[in-house]
Amino acid sequence: MTRLIGALDHVVLYTGDALAFKSTLEGLIQAPVRAESYYYYKVRPDVDSVAATKALEQRFLGNGMQAESIREEIDTFAGTNTTINALLQDFMGLGLIVGIAAPGMIAAREIVERRQQIGVLRAMGSQRS
Repeated sequence: MTRLIGALDHVVLYTGDALAFKSTLEGLIQAPVRAESYYYYKVRPDVDSVAATKALEQRFLGNGMQAESIREEIDTFAGTNTTINALLQDFMGLGLIVGIAAPGMIAAREIVERRQQIGVLRAMGSQRS
């Protein structure tokens, strides 16, 4: 679904990077085109931006205001990135453990096979030297 984010006199801008004449769009959807408005507020350093966002949204709920804290969005994005990075590090650590264990298992198998070969040679009369 594409959201209308701005309307100029004759052109409508969509978030999907599509431009259309306002009259053409209104003819297609058979309804008047209404654009959303975005406002950015900067709060003082001593004010909690999340609390201010909730207060704004409650105050202007009747007007259909939906407020979002950019700080909260950044924190959510950073938290998601941290989780993904931790997951990738866990997989790489598991790969490292398997990568180290595999040569050890191969070496142990080679030692067991070599011991059997030495046993057969000794049984046939070969000397230790």
